[in-house]
Amino acid sequence: MWDRYLTPRTMEEALETLARDAARARLVAGATDLMLELERGQRPGIHVLIDVSRLRGLDRIELRDDGRIHLGPLTTHNHVAGSPLIQERALALARALLGPTVYDRILAVNMFGTATVLLIAVLGFFTGRPDFLDIALVYALINFIGTVAVLKFLRYGDLGRAGGKEGEI
Repeated sequence: MWDRYLTPRTMEEALETLARDAARARLVAGATDLMLELERGQRPGIHVLIDVSRLRGLDRIELRDDGRIHLGPLTTHNHVAGSPLIQERALALARALLGPTVYDRILAVNMFGTATVLLIAVLGFFTGRPDFLDIALVYALINFIGTVAVLKFLRYGDLGRAGGKEGEI
């Protein structure tokens, strides 16, 4: 079995302990499977268990600067299901995939475009880069023009003519 069961107060403390006892230590957060394996002798050489389940911030769900959603290592299914960030993206993704009409799908893609514009603008604000606002505005224009172009193509089957009848100016 194990010799020591540690509950560090900080991530730094956990990492220092792990570095010091690297070959003999394992990080745990629950660890019911590991406990059974240790009792059966299936994991020889593990003598230090470092419980990280009480460390703050490991259950966060956050939107990173690159637009990806990061799930912390202690995030549970209930955290994911209850997260407004996940729910917003999931609803937009469901609308994009399931429709029921092509216009619903276009609206969902437009929602992702709008979220990207906001992300770029906020990122520029927090990093002190006002040029990001210019990039966000260009992306907003591309998003808008692209949406209008797709809608026009779906309505008229052509991007080159005005919305009136053939022959009208």
